[in-house]
Amino acid sequence: MEDFNDLQRELTDEEKLNPVSSGAVEWHDPLDKPKPSQEQPTGKLALASTLLGAAALCMVCAAPAAAVLGTAGLVCGILSGSRHEDAKGLRTAGIVLSACALFAGLVVLIIHLVLLYGSDNTNSYYTEIEQKLGL
Repeated sequence: MEDFNDLQRELTDEEKLNPVSSGAVEWHDPLDKPKPSQEQPTGKLALASTLLGAAALCMVCAAPAAAVLGTAGLVCGILSGSRHEDAKGLRTAGIVLSACALFAGLVVLIIHLVLLYGSDNTNSYYTEIEQKLGL
């Protein structure tokens, strides 16, 4: 109870005239903005993950570029989650975009390889079947 009564004491005349210099009140500059602490997550990795995922999705036709950007986007998204950043929506969007870009890049790469190297084998296979059937 003594602490509470000490807080509620009457100010002296000197303290009333100049409360800050007398130490009765602690002064804060009203224009000072609160500084974010270093421990507070900002969401920069989640934003980077989203941007990298979108760029990777745009670069799907260039499979190596999509693979690099998509992997970087996935890594940023996962790191954002492990640091408990508050941008959960951006993090999720980045991970989904990056995963879709990696999958689409893989499909494009497989189609490219099949068309590039598999066309002779495929045509000869069907030609052999046609000859056996007498068509």
